[in-house]
Amino acid sequence: MRRTFGAAADFYRARVIKIEESEPSELDWHDDVLFREPSYALKSKKSYRVESISLDTGDIATLGEFGTERQAESLLSAIVSDLEELTKLQFEKKYNLS
Repeated sequence: MRRTFGAAADFYRARVIKIEESEPSELDWHDDVLFREPSYALKSKKSYRVESISLDTGDIATLGEFGTERQAESLLSAIVSDLEELTKLQFEKKYNLS
């Protein structure tokens, strides 16, 4: 039997995920060369995603996405505080979780 009430910390965890995306470089194509090492560094875009994980179902919900780690860690600390203080229902209402 699943419990449906109690402290939010009994039902959820939160984490920050670092996402790095490399932008594809323009192709320097020559018919007479099979492979040519790029002469420049690849550009990469970093972002940080704050996620909530349900311990019952394993569902993952994105609560925010940020350009800096500091912003993501700030939200994460607020969520951790809410996990300790709120009930499951209050936490789900505040962060629009079902």
